[in-house]
Amino acid sequence: MPGGKANINPDDNPKPWQKGQSGNPNGRPVKLFSHLAREFKERGIERATATTVAEAYEYLLALPLSEIIAIGGTPKEENEYPAILRIAAKEMTGKRGIEIVKEMLDRAHGRAKQSVDHTTKGEGLNFSFNALSVQEKEVMLELIEKSKNGA
Repeated sequence: MPGGKANINPDDNPKPWQKGQSGNPNGRPVKLFSHLAREFKERGIERATATTVAEAYEYLLALPLSEIIAIGGTPKEENEYPAILRIAAKEMTGKRGIEIVKEMLDRAHGRAKQSVDHTTKGEGLNFSFNALSVQEKEVMLELIEKSKNGA
């Protein structure tokens, strides 16, 4: 306020916005990715979620080789398949075909369970849940008493 608190003029409105109004009538500017997401939704493009990617891989794995080659195409050929399917199809027919198929199966169905034996070298673990012997109980009680007494 001009002149400080003591010189407030009633014509000076300390609150320039009426209730419900904003100083930024157009709102916060839209972020780039929010804008792109809205644009993609308007065009009918759906998100590539984990389930949709897995489902697409499952269909791609079930196709005959001739259709996989057609989907992969060449870089100069245009087709309406999503880029992820084109790349996967192209790699499936390339040198690393079996590796790509394994990765697609892992993505679609999950990796196979693996078990690792860290300690027993193939032998079973023997657990004994028997009660403590009298001597073990006495030792335990002594240790408890010592810890209570601060020794």
